[in-house]
Amino acid sequence: MSPQRVPWQIMIAALIIAVGAWMDAHSTNLTRPPQLYVSQALLGFGTTLFIGPALLSGLQRMLARGPDYFISIIVLFSVTQNVGGLVGSAALGTYQTIEAKSHAAALSEHLLGADPNVVERIQLGAAAVADVVADPAQRTGQGVSQLAQALAQEANVLAYNDVFLLVAIVALLGALYIGWPEFVSAIRRPQLAGEGPG
Repeated sequence: MSPQRVPWQIMIAALIIAVGAWMDAHSTNLTRPPQLYVSQALLGFGTTLFIGPALLSGLQRMLARGPDYFISIIVLFSVTQNVGGLVGSAALGTYQTIEAKSHAAALSEHLLGADPNVVERIQLGAAAVADVVADPAQRTGQGVSQLAQALAQEANVLAYNDVFLLVAIVALLGALYIGWPEFVSAIRRPQLAGEGPG
């Protein structure tokens, strides 16, 4: 946890988050919890790894300005953690809802009553409730309802994939934002040492 390593640790944490989110961005409706263990562990580890160096970075800047800013950095860090968590959750939830509606509209465009696959799916849904529903019209309605539920489920899976892809992109941009000055500094350091006092 030396001050020189803090930007690198933040960058590595962001890259770990990006990898975990990228892995989850390829889920299907057949994905089950055991298939998400590694990616979710990466997301959890990355966010945990991020918090320590981020706090240390704030403390470094506070110490450079003097001890009068100590309370300010603690309060600012706490507020940004709480408010940032709420705003981030709300923003991702809103994005997921918008994407789910968009995917549902796109998927429903392909559901035509004349399509034999659609007819077969409705008939399968109707047959599943044939033992408890006697009316053929109600059975057909149940089949349509089950097809609509399957469409909504698929739209939500695709929307969550979009959310994870967005998280991966934001994490990559964050890693680039933090890492670029460090890379430039690391490249210039040997050149400046080579020039030296002449």
